[in-house]
Amino acid sequence: MKTEVKIVTPELAQQWLSNKKENRKLRPSFIQFLASEIKRGDFQLTHQGIAFDENKKLIDGQHRLEAILLANQPVEMMVTYNMPSYRFPILDMGIIRTASDILGIPASYIQVYRCLREVSQKHVQGKFSMGDLRKMDEYLHDTINLMEAYCKGNNRYYSSSAIRTAIVVTLIFGGEKEYILEMYKNLVYQHLDKLPSIGQALVRYLYHHPFAIKGVSARWELFFMAMYVFDKSTEFNTKLRITQNHKDKYMSLANKLLKQCL
Repeated sequence: MKTEVKIVTPELAQQWLSNKKENRKLRPSFIQFLASEIKRGDFQLTHQGIAFDENKKLIDGQHRLEAILLANQPVEMMVTYNMPSYRFPILDMGIIRTASDILGIPASYIQVYRCLREVSQKHVQGKFSMGDLRKMDEYLHDTINLMEAYCKGNNRYYSSSAIRTAIVVTLIFGGEKEYILEMYKNLVYQHLDKLPSIGQALVRYLYHHPFAIKGVSARWELFFMAMYVFDKSTEFNTKLRITQNHKDKYMSLANKLLKQCL
């Protein structure tokens, strides 16, 4: 085998793609993600790249080459020649590294960053770039640290990404810190007698609607509810009276925060 660093142009990518073995089914969302990384200048040279077998057939790297075509930009990449074809079945068999693994950011923090984008930009598609996640972490890391240091418990409802995202947005835009964090802790640990009326209203709602947090649309709704609940002006409300005006306001705040981060 021989490996070299090569500038792979869109023209070269097209040529190589026309001479490939049967590879995995293409994943358009991943191609879009890689192309975005290339356009932003976040695509880096690593040991992973393009591989050809002893018959000069492309056996690895089709998604990278498709991304170069989509971005219409050349990329510096490792290219391996004469890879024995019997090794093809073992390519990409390792454990996939998550964004948390790559960036060294806790997975629970990444969940908040992704949820923030979901609720601020409905129907957004594709993956976050590593660069965007780094920027969000630089801006929001201390706020999430504060929240998680105050309450280390885990509850499928009350420590979900939607609720934690609502807390971060509320804290950033001037919410009453002690009120918010104390309510969060009492929700997670189910200290119901310590909750204000609006906190108890949220508990009642989720008790009667146990599947309310499943799916992307449900996350939006739970985010809206949490934004309403952690607003101290609703403290004495006994019901979740969330209007479209509330939802528009909360989405606007989430979108504003996302823009500040990026």
